[in-house]
Formats: sequence, structure tokens, C-alpha cells
Amino acid sequence: IVGFSVTSDQLYPSLFVYMYLREHYPKYNILFIFGGGTMGFSRDLKVLRKFDVKGLVSVGEGELKLESIVNLCLNNDSLCVDDIMSMCGNSIEGVYCISKLTEDDMFNIKALRGMQLKTIEDLPLPDYTEYFAVLKEYCQDDDVFLDIKNKVVIYLEGSRGCYWGKCAFCGLNSSWCGYRHKSPRKIHEDFISALKKYKVFSVQFTDNICDPWASGFADLMIKNGVIGTQMVFELKASNKEAFYTKLAVAGSRFVQIGIESLSDNLLKKMNKGTHVIDNVQTMKYLKELGVFNGSNLLIRFPGSTLAEIKQTKEMLFLVSHFGRMTLSTFELQENSPIYNKLGLSKRKGLKTFNEIKMPNYLYAYFLGYYLLPKTDLFSSKVEKAWNDFKKWYENWDAKDASLYVNKISDDTILIKDGRFDKVKEYIYSGCEQRIYTLCHRASTIEELVKETGIGLKGIKDTLKRFIKAKLMITANDKYLSLAVRPKQELINNYYKGQTI
Repeated sequence: IVGFSVTSDQLYPSLFVYMYLREHYPKYNILFIFGGGTMGFSRDLKVLRKFDVKGLVSVGEGELKLESIVNLCLNNDSLCVDDIMSMCGNSIEGVYCISKLTEDDMFNIKALRGMQLKTIEDLPLPDYTEYFAVLKEYCQDDDVFLDIKNKVVIYLEGSRGCYWGKCAFCGLNSSWCGYRHKSPRKIHEDFISALKKYKVFSVQFTDNICDPWASGFADLMIKNGVIGTQMVFELKASNKEAFYTKLAVAGSRFVQIGIESLSDNLLKKMNKGTHVIDNVQTMKYLKELGVFNGSNLLIRFPGSTLAEIKQTKEMLFLVSHFGRMTLSTFELQENSPIYNKLGLSKRKGLKTFNEIKMPNYLYAYFLGYYLLPKTDLFSSKVEKAWNDFKKWYENWDAKDASLYVNKISDDTILIKDGRFDKVKEYIYSGCEQRIYTLCHRASTIEELVKETGIGLKGIKDTLKRFIKAKLMITANDKYLSLAVRPKQELINNYYKGQTI
């Protein structure tokens, strides 16, 4: 049995190995299995069919399916590969013979719950022993090996699926049914075991989303004093200051947040379940804590309007001191809500985009993402506006933008604003200082009245002045201060005496 764990990037190397083994070892009775994250996508299945692959495809989670395939082979070792493939395709849920897939099958195959682990708590650590052994073999000496090894990031898994799973553009959750995560205690044990076994400093969690277990995991890291290892998490933009401070103290220096947009209307169309105020607040906390924000700004989203592009640009000017995000152009993902709404006949008629020009007959051998019909995207005016926005953002230099706030006495703050043409300074004390400081957490007017005891008119007048000075934003009936506090201020709010 030869198995390939396939993502789009690994499809062609897997095909090469498949063809190489078939050509050079024709006497071996090899059963080939293609599994992995993109094996439920029609474009990948069509390529396998075009190459006339003789093998099985496993859609969705693979452990139970692979176990069933191995047992079936062991119990029928006298049968030829073709018979084994037919038996697997007929009796194992989620396993198919590639040669028997029809075009309709390719557009309808989905991950199924029946052949999925009920819990992932007891899964073993990934085994990287061979990787490090080969790395050492190719290094000139131990010093070179240790230098390279110290840069290696190893991957661990805390959960499968996404507890939200509703983002209109995302098809990643199609590999799983539901959301399962290990306990924080188990994830912590795996993490420590991996550090001891492989002697590395950096770990990335491969999860679609880490929020449900990340806080408990960070508690254990801090309690046990393991705070020097760098970790990468994928998170939703709906967590509080205490959550991000805890992750930073535990060692996180890089996170991927599901921000996607700085327009509330676009976020609603994307069905993100978050708001602009959540996104900006998260960006602010990460900047303050020195945690790199590896988030994307999704452009050219279907149904975009000129007003939404304008809102995005205006907000970027206000938050320029938080650093840049990566522009990500919308691509139609298979099995995403947008894709699934199209219906079978429309999905089958979608054209693909390929970056390399080639004769038409060759296109079928190459992956290309599907294109929505122009009528489902936006007007030509909006298309031009997105193109102009992309050019502007790629050339926009905001690296020197800054907006800092420091306490200079118990009731006085100094703000220095270097985002625009010249640096401006502001000093606020008393009620103004109190209001600005409270709005480091996005707050409603009602919350501010309750917290401060200041009258409604006084609160509103003060907020208007902060908004006019562009030191604060308002969205979703909340107000958020934009100035960045010293990192130690956040840490002292929750961990007295702790430094990072």
C-alpha cells in the first residue's frame, strides 16, 4: 500500500511518484491511495482521472478508512489489486475507485461522519524522526545541523474542523464533519513531549481555529513556566485583551486572525460573525503586545460596492500604525457556502483560471481555481475600484506611522500621533483621560456612563472630540481608542511582575 496525503501543492509530486513506481516496479502488487485535504475537490479529482490513475481516493478524515483498507487487504491477500479496489470502493464509506468516478460524483463527494473518529484526544504525536535524521545526514557537520534545526517549525494538531464553519468564502471545513478538539491538558502534554523529543523552539498548530482550547493551554504553559517557545495559532477576532495577553505571556509571537475586512457590510456578506470594531480591537492588542499579526485583507469579494472599498481605505489610514496586512484576492473555494449555492449544473460549467498560457487540451491536466461568472461578482466600476485599491495598497508606505499613549501621572496621559503629515501631541487628564483609557476596550456610551459616573452629555462631547482628532473610532455603537499602550501595561493588568 502506497498512500499520498495530498494538498493542491502536493498533487503533482504525488502523481510523479505514482507514475514512477508503476513504470519501474511493474511486478509489485501496489495499491495506491490518494487522501488529504483537497481530495474532496472536483478539480483535483478531475486531474487524477485525466492522468488515468488506477487507485483509491479517500475523502475526509483518513485514520479509520486506512485501517479498514489495511484489514481488507490482510484478509484478502490472494486477490489482485483491481479486486481489492472494487471491494474497498463498495464497502468502505468515503473511499472511491478513481476510475469509476463520474463527473457528477466529483462535484457531489463530501466528507461523511460515519468513518470519522469520535474523539482525537488519544492520537499520537506526529513522528518527525526520519525528517531530522535525513536533515542531519545532508548537513556538513553538527554545527550546521543545529543551526538549521533551530529554524525548523514543527506542526502539531489541537483540533479538527471549525466551530464557526459559516464563512461564505471558506471550503476548508469540508474535510471534517463538526468540530473536535483535544483537551488543553492533552495538547500541553503533546507540546512538551514534542519539545523534548525533537529539541525545537517553534511550533505551529495546524488547526482551522484554536480559540476553544488556546486559553486553557496557555494557562498550563504559564503555570509550568514554559514561556520561551514560539507558537503560531489561528484565531477568531472576537477575543478580549486578557486572552491575547495570556497568549503573549505564554510565548505566542505570531497569530493568524480571521480579519478579512475592515468594512462591516463586507463582513456581513462574508458571514464572518464579527464586526469591524472586533477586528480593529484585536489588531490593537496584538500591536501592543508585540505579537505579529499574519492576517489577510480579502479583496474583490462578490457583491462588493464602491462604498465598502472606500470604507476599507479610510479605516486603513486610521489604523496604519498597526502594520500592514497581506492582500488576499478572492478565489472561489470548492465546498464553500458561495460555491455550494450555485447548484450542480452551474458548478459543472465553471471556468478555471490558469496563470500559465498553454494549449486548450493541456488545461485539463493542470489545477486552476474556479471563477465565478461576472454576473455573480460586481460591476465594472467596482472591479476598477478594487484594482485601483490594490495598486494603492501595494505602493502605500506607512512603515513610519505611529500613535502611542503613555501615562505621565496617575490621571494624565500623553498621546503622540505620527500617522499623518506631522507629529501631533495631546495631553488629557481627569475625565478625558478616564474615558480614553476605558476605551482601550471597545465600549458603548452606556458602559462609559456606568463606569465613570459622568453625565451622558459630557461623555458624548468628549467622544466627539476624540473622533474628530482621529484618536478613536466608532462602529457597532462602540468606541475604541486607537493609541498603542506600552506592552508592560497590558501585562501588569493581569500578571504583576511578569515580563516578556
